Amino acid sequence: MELQDGSLSSVETGSSGGSDGGSNNNSGSGGNGNGGNSGSGAGVALVPTVHDAAQTTARHFGTVASQAKNQNGFVINVLHGKKTIVIRIMGAGSGGRNLPYFRVSISGLSSLTLEGALSNDPLLTHIDLNSDFLRQIIHMIDTFMNNR
Repeated sequence: MELQDGSLSSVETGSSGGSDGGSNNNSGSGGNGNGGNSGSGAGVALVPTVHDAAQTTARHFGTVASQAKNQNGFVINVLHGKKTIVIRIMGAGSGGRNLPYFRVSISGLSSLTLEGALSNDPLLTHIDLNSDFLRQIIHMIDTFMNNR
């Protein structure tokens, strides 16, 4: 599954010129000491909101995102042959997590790791939401489907 052009426009890194915070400071001098965030703001990946991530994912797969039962996230159901792929994008605090995360499950089986392998281990299947979430989800599903 290839990404459609512009499907990540709301969650890309924002590293283009003219970004907030003096994008001309590429030397790292005068930074805030946070190792990698040299005070310029350029190249810092933006983490999408749970809502935006759910809408982007649903739009990519041609379906809709529904509010999770706990009201702290969204569920996206993707039909694939006889199986339903369930993508959950959850907010901080859900499932005992400190950060928003996503999980990809295959109905009747289990959840997927980042490598597309089945696992019941939440440490491997609950993945922190990040700016590359959609590419990760697609990779997980493609890898699982190609190894069946």
